[in-house]
Amino acid sequence: MFIIFPRIDGLKLMRIKGWFKETFRHHSLDEYREFFTRGMGDESGENRVYPWIYMRLLFLCLVMFGFTAFIIRLTSNGISVPTLMVLGAVLITAPFFVMLYELNPKKDLSFLKAVAVLVICSMIGDLIIFLGYFAWIPENEWMSVAWTAILEEFGKALPAILAVLLLKKRGSPMACLILAAAVGAGVSISEDLGYIFYGSGTFGIDLTEVLSTSILRAVTSVCTHVVWSAFIGWAFGTFKRPLIDIRFWGICIFSIALHFAWDATGIDIVPVGWAMLTLFICFVMAVVVTKIIITRERMKVLGGRLLEMPPAISAGVIDPTLAVNPVAMPVTADSEISGEDKMSETAAAAEAERDFGFASGITVSAPVAVKKANVVKAGLYHTANVALAVMLTVLAVLGIAFCYLQIGNYQKIKTFKRISEFKEFVQDGYEFDIQAGRAYDENWANGNYYEELKEGKLLRATQKATFGDISYYYNYEFSTDKNGNESEKLASVSVGIGKYIYESRSVPAYNGYDDIAAYYFDSVYMVNSDVESCYFDDYENIFVVYLTETEFCGTEYIIALSVIAGLALISCGTVCIINYVKAGKEHD
Repeated sequence: MFIIFPRIDGLKLMRIKGWFKETFRHHSLDEYREFFTRGMGDESGENRVYPWIYMRLLFLCLVMFGFTAFIIRLTSNGISVPTLMVLGAVLITAPFFVMLYELNPKKDLSFLKAVAVLVICSMIGDLIIFLGYFAWIPENEWMSVAWTAILEEFGKALPAILAVLLLKKRGSPMACLILAAAVGAGVSISEDLGYIFYGSGTFGIDLTEVLSTSILRAVTSVCTHVVWSAFIGWAFGTFKRPLIDIRFWGICIFSIALHFAWDATGIDIVPVGWAMLTLFICFVMAVVVTKIIITRERMKVLGGRLLEMPPAISAGVIDPTLAVNPVAMPVTADSEISGEDKMSETAAAAEAERDFGFASGITVSAPVAVKKANVVKAGLYHTANVALAVMLTVLAVLGIAFCYLQIGNYQKIKTFKRISEFKEFVQDGYEFDIQAGRAYDENWANGNYYEELKEGKLLRATQKATFGDISYYYNYEFSTDKNGNESEKLASVSVGIGKYIYESRSVPAYNGYDDIAAYYFDSVYMVNSDVESCYFDDYENIFVVYLTETEFCGTEYIIALSVIAGLALISCGTVCIINYVKAGKEHD
C-alpha cells in the first residue's frame, strides 16, 4: 500500500501525521454513513477526508486470513480452506481499491456503484479473456506472454469503458480511473483465486502453498492488474476524443508493456537477476505513475486545499471527531482553554465549514469550540485503536507463522549415508543372496509356485527356493517376438521370512562417493517392522527412512510463539482497555 502526499504548502510531516491520526481515530456513525452514501443523489461537493476505511478493511482481511489459517492448521480440518483462498485473494486487492476510491476528490461516484462494476464488469472481462484464450494460445513463449498482456488489458478495458459510458462519468477522470480499477481488481481477485487453487496441491491441500501463493499475489496486487487498468480508465476520461488521440493509445501501450514485462519474468530462459530487476522496475513505475495521476487529479479539484492540515487541528485545539458533526460549545470565562487557544465564533465557524463541511455533507452553522477534555478523549481513542490494531496484526502474523513451522506429531526419520548401513537397518540385519541372474528352471524339482497360462503358453511364473528360514520367490515373465522366438525375464525377486513375504525395492547403491556415474541399482527389503517407507534423496545424497513411531516436534516454536502472543495480548490489550475506559470517563 502507498500513500499519496503531494508537494504543497505546509509541512509534509504534519500531513503524514494527520493521515495517520485520521486512519486510527474513532469515527462516528455519521462518517460511516457519509462514506456509503457518498455520490448517491447529490454528486456535488468536494471530498477532503483523509482515507481511513481502507485500513479497517485491510486489518479485517489480515486478521480473518491469519486466524482462519491458524484454525485450519490447528484442527487439520480442510473444510475452511476455500474461505482461506477467498480471503487470500482479497487480502490487499480489496483494501487497495477502497483506498483509490477514498482518494477521489469529488463526491461524484457512489461506492456501491463502484463495487457493482467490480463484480459485474470483471465477470464480463473474464469472459472476454477466456474466449480470447480459447480462440488462440501461441506456442512460442514470448508470443504467448505478449498475447496475454494485450488480451487481458483490452479484456478489462472494454467493460470498464462501457461502465464509464453507462454511468456518464466521461467528464471525471478520477471516476474513470476508479471504475477501471474496479474491473482490474475484480479480474485480479478471480485470477488470484485460480492461482491459489492450483497451487494448493494436487493430492490433498498444501496449506503452506495456499499461504505463500496468497501472500505473494496479495503483495504484488498494488502494482499489477488494478493500476494497469486504472491508467487506461484515467486516459479515457482525460482526453476529449480518446479513441483518435495518440496519447490515449500511448497509455494503453504503456499498461500493456508493464503487463508484458511483468509476465515475461516467468519465462525459463530469463535469468533470475534480470527477472528480479524487471519486477522491481515495473513496481516502481506503477507506483510512481499512479501517484502522479492521483496527485494531478486532486490538485485540479482541491488546489491548495489538498489534504491541508487545519491549523486548529494541528495545534490540538479542535477535535476532528467533533468537527465533522459539531456541537456548539460556548467558551466561558472558566473554560479550560487558554486565551491564545480561543477562537472567535466567526473564525471557528468559517474554519470548521471549510475543513469539514464538504467532507461530511454537514454544513456547520454554529461556532465550534472544543474543550481540552474532548481533545484528550480523541487522543485516548486514537491510542486504544492503534494498540488494538497492533495486537490483532501480531496475532494474525503469528497464526500464519504457525502454519509454516514444523509443529505437531511427525514420523521419526533416520538417514544413512551408505547403502550398507541403510540395508542393514531396513532389512533388520538380514543379508539376502537373491541370485539376480538366476534363469528359469523348467525342471525345477518343486515345480512352479505360481504360473499363468494363455492359450497353453506360459505368461508368468514364480519359482520358490528355500534356504534355511529364508524363502526366495523368483518372478518370471515370458514373451514371444514377431518371429516366434520365446524369451524369459526375471522381473523381480521377493523374500519370505516366516509367514511374511517382502517385495523388493530398487534404490541407488550409493556408498558415499560423489561420482554420480558410479551409481547402480540394488534391491532392498523392508523387513524391519519399525520401517514404514524409505527413499533415496538425490539432492542430499542420503537414504531416508520413515519410521512407524512418531514424535512431537516444535516445542521451542510453541514457546516462542506463546511468549510473543502473550506479550502482545498483555501489553497492547492493557493499553487498549485503559484508554477505552479513560475515554469513556471523559465522555461521561
